[in-house]
Amino acid sequence: SQLFYFHIAAFKPDDFRQVQEINLSSTYFDSCFETKLHKAGSIPIVFSMPVLPAAPHHAHYAAAKAGMVNLTKSLACELAPVIRENCIAPSITITPMGQDSVSNLPPDYAKKTCLQPVFAPEENPYYNVTLASPSASFVIGAAQDLNAGRYICWESQP
Repeated sequence: SQLFYFHIAAFKPDDFRQVQEINLSSTYFDSCFETKLHKAGSIPIVFSMPVLPAAPHHAHYAAAKAGMVNLTKSLACELAPVIRENCIAPSITITPMGQDSVSNLPPDYAKKTCLQPVFAPEENPYYNVTLASPSASFVIGAAQDLNAGRYICWESQP
């Protein structure tokens, strides 16, 4: 996770390229592969919350994730209605990187969400399955924000 949290002044061009390769390029190439493999259906892409609210020390990561959202929308225009392309942004998921994020959260972070502010890794596939299912056949090019109510439950007291 060292690659994901640092001040822009400490940033190196190769770090930026690596983050783009890990996040944006791999998503593009995976979508190309999936399109050739499956002639119809749905391709759900998982991105993450730093694309939605701004966060310090994440400019390079947020840029890659924002690229994933627009890549999804562009591919959705190109592939619809045969293949539906959508993306989801889950709240912090308890992976090794997510655990590192949780340990660096401000003490009042949980007060800023309506629900538990983190996902267990096993929770994410359920939403992907729903988004890929025929019951979501009308959802194309969407960026779904699974944020545990983060933007509606800000604590009102100082």
